[in-house]
Amino acid sequence: MRTIVAASILLTACTGETPEQAPEVSRLELRAAGLDVSIDNQGEGKFNSEPHPRPTITGTFHVGRGHFVGLVHSLSEFRRLSKPTEQAAQEFINGSCPKDLPQVTDAGMISIRWMGPETDQLYAVDLGCDPKGNSTRNNKLRAAIDALPVPDPASLP
Repeated sequence: MRTIVAASILLTACTGETPEQAPEVSRLELRAAGLDVSIDNQGEGKFNSEPHPRPTITGTFHVGRGHFVGLVHSLSEFRRLSKPTEQAAQEFINGSCPKDLPQVTDAGMISIRWMGPETDQLYAVDLGCDPKGNSTRNNKLRAAIDALPVPDPASLP
């Protein structure tokens, strides 16, 4: 019983939500400069690269349900910061790096979209806004994509 209670407390502390509060995720979409990845809750995924300047690279993969669940869990800190997709997309388009922070142009972006029967949330970041200050965050986001059998976004244009 202690193990169950401890696991529940740990899950709540890590995600800010109890399992009953977190809407079910049936699909994740991850986007990085030049790469779009979609993975469903059974671990079936697909990817495609943007066709500029070379032809589109597409593919499918299977990592299993356990990998999907682990990926959702590893991204939970960003899910807490996400917003409804339409709102988050508009804020990202209209936003800019605060003037008092260093900005690197052409550093790319990463976004994560959690989708399910009762959820459609997006978290999007400009990797060039304060890259040193946000290096831990940026590395965690890159690691989520690197953990999937897809082309390395850094190798894409």
